[in-house]
Amino acid sequence: MTYIIQVYIRKLLKFLSKIINPIVNRDFVLKKNFQPIFLAADFVFSENIEGDYLEFGVFKGASFIEAYDACEGAKKWNSKKFNEQSFENKKNADKKFKQIIIKNEIRYFAFDSFEGLPKENDDAEHPRFHEGRFKSSKEFFIKSCKLNNLDLSKIIVCEGFYEKSLNEDFLKNNNLTKAAIVMIDCDLYSSTRTVLNFITPLLQNGTIIIFDDWFTYKGMKNKGQQKATYEWLKINNNINLLEHSRYGKSQKSFIVNMGVN
Repeated sequence: MTYIIQVYIRKLLKFLSKIINPIVNRDFVLKKNFQPIFLAADFVFSENIEGDYLEFGVFKGASFIEAYDACEGAKKWNSKKFNEQSFENKKNADKKFKQIIIKNEIRYFAFDSFEGLPKENDDAEHPRFHEGRFKSSKEFFIKSCKLNNLDLSKIIVCEGFYEKSLNEDFLKNNNLTKAAIVMIDCDLYSSTRTVLNFITPLLQNGTIIIFDDWFTYKGMKNKGQQKATYEWLKINNNINLLEHSRYGKSQKSFIVNMGVN
């Protein structure tokens, strides 16, 4: 099945979901109990956690688009109509709805070199991680977002290898101060380490971090994303990670707690 056909099937399913249930996003309701990104979106919106969505390693955009749908679906789940169903008093429903909208405006940041995986000495022996794998292009990524009807005004793309592109200037220039959800799908130890150092000042109580390759290397703690994370936690001992959910063969998510032992 070609990518274009998949896109049109996706659009058809979304259209049918609106007919089935026009009040809430049916796709969100069906998936929110399974995939970490839908669980994460439901969590941050229901807990009124402010901040943006950051994804490191977007490739052609599949998981990024899924995250966008999850967050926008969570907004609809907390929509005015849904809140009116939850309150006897319409005035209280309107007040609550305004609080949700104000606190949960979210932007979507996409970080990728689009050149494929960099050369990696620490993870060189893994059979799936080779230099240049997962190569794509910024243009293809944006095209994918357009085909899936994402609002491009909410999307910010940062192109380049992380050692150079992830810096304080980027944070300042984009007024990036808080992260609500972070998806780390950059596979390698060194890339994960760079990402964790970059997002440290953006973390807050309730931030969700999703590691897409947590259980690679046979689940060994001294390899890949686990190695990078445990080293980072040792340095930043004011940050604690509470297990949130698991999905598939290697994905795991955590809730950030600041200064809680």
